[in-house]
Amino acid sequence: MIVNAFYENVARHKTEHRDLAPGEVEENVVLEFRPEPQQDMLVACLWSFTKGGEGEADLYSFAAITDAPPAEVAAAGHDRCIVLIQRENVEAWLHPDPKIWQHSMPFSKTAADPITSIGWWPEPRSFG
Repeated sequence: MIVNAFYENVARHKTEHRDLAPGEVEENVVLEFRPEPQQDMLVACLWSFTKGGEGEADLYSFAAITDAPPAEVAAAGHDRCIVLIQRENVEAWLHPDPKIWQHSMPFSKTAADPITSIGWWPEPRSFG
């Protein structure tokens, strides 16, 4: 999947690096992360297809792979981050060689440049 930004839901108190105050209700904010300089990011994803049984719909599943976040995402209060594929390794990701796959991972945990542009909005916000 190719994106130029990604969004994460985070509790406001985590973005402020503090515990919830007594009686405080957890409030959600949506963080937007963009690399600087602006560039496309290649996100590692998995998909699956399951044929439905008689009278049942087929099921298409899709998920972006996540891992521990780089420092700038963790500093914003989020504990996960999408896994990015290095451009030179796209072919290895799309067509892995099982003989060498276990010895080489064709992606990096961070973009070539830091993801430093962060915006946030209180819920609700629609991205579609």
